[in-house]
Order: sequence, then C-alpha cells, then structure tokens
Amino acid sequence: MFTGTNIRIRLRTFLDLSGATSLKIRYKPPSGQSGEWSATLDPDDNQFMYYDTSQADLDVAGMWNFQPVAEFGANINKGRIVQTYVNKPIPKP
Repeated sequence: MFTGTNIRIRLRTFLDLSGATSLKIRYKPPSGQSGEWSATLDPDDNQFMYYDTSQADLDVAGMWNFQPVAEFGANINKGRIVQTYVNKPIPKP
C-alpha cells in the first residue's frame, strides 16, 4: 500500500451486514487525526465492507488504523481495528 494510490480497503466484520442502515470505515493516520469513509457492502460476502480510496485519501506514510463500523438502527457495532503500514513510493530517478 502506497501514498497517493487508489486501492480497495476491505474489512471483515464476522456479522451479517445485509440489514445495516449505515456502513463506515473509520481511519486514523499517523498524524492522529481520525476520520471515516462511507463503506459499501461486499456483494460477494455480506460479512465484508469496503471502501475504494482516491489518490488523496492515503496521503501520509506511516502506520494507519482502520475499523469497520456497522449501524443497525440505534445499535452500533464496531469491528476489530486493523493496522497497516502505508509506504511512500520510491520516486522515479
């Protein structure tokens, strides 16, 4: 995973998400400023949600945290936090 690239972040929740009223992926970059993206239910497996990043989303190299959040009306379910390192690509010489 590299800064400035388009990738799909796909997270498993171990829940049936087909009845969820809202799906989000919360993130925390190395800067510590958290945020969230609206996620999409994976059509191939209803335990997964995903978000397709834009080039501006992963803008800082370092350790990132991602957490799936599914809302079922008033019930909010938070999944396991996943950590991954986002690298800065080697520039063209």
